[in-house]
Amino acid sequence: MDEKVADTVESMFSKIDAGMIIRSALVIVIAVILYVVVRIIFRKLKKRFTSEGDIKKGHNLMIVRRVINIIIAISAVLAVLQVNGINVTGFSLGIGTIVVIVSFALKDSLQDIVAGSVIMIENFFKVGDAVEYEGRDGVVTYFSIRTTKIEYIDDKSIMSVS
Repeated sequence: MDEKVADTVESMFSKIDAGMIIRSALVIVIAVILYVVVRIIFRKLKKRFTSEGDIKKGHNLMIVRRVINIIIAISAVLAVLQVNGINVTGFSLGIGTIVVIVSFALKDSLQDIVAGSVIMIENFFKVGDAVEYEGRDGVVTYFSIRTTKIEYIDDKSIMSVS
C-alpha cells in the first residue's frame, strides 16, 4: 500500500516542471497586482466620498470592490488551470450560463441598482431637493440605491419610485 502511495506522489511530481511553476507564478503575480490596483483606486474613491459626508456611496463602493475582487480571484484560478494544460472551457461556459440565467431572473432589480448607482455617483439629486415627478412638485425625503421617496408638496402624500 505504501508503495502505491509513493508511486502516485512521485508520478504527480514528475509531471510538474519549471514552466508550469513559472506560468502559475506569473498569473498569480498579475492577479495580486490587479488586486492592489483595485484596492488603491477604491480606497481613494472611498476617502473622497466619506470626506464629502456621503457614507452610502462609500459603502456601495466597498460592495463593488468585493465583487471585483471575487471576479479577479476566480479568473486567476481559471487562468492558472488553463496555462497548465487543464481545459476549463466547459467550466467557464457553465459559469457564463448561470450568470445569464441569474441576470434574466433579476433583470428589474439589476436595472434599479444600476440606475440608482448612476444617480448616486452623478449627484443628480439628494435628500431635501425639490423635484417634479409626474407633473407634481415634491421634496426628496429618502434616497437609496433602489428607491427614492418623494413627498408631494400639495397633499403631503409620499410616492415611492424605483
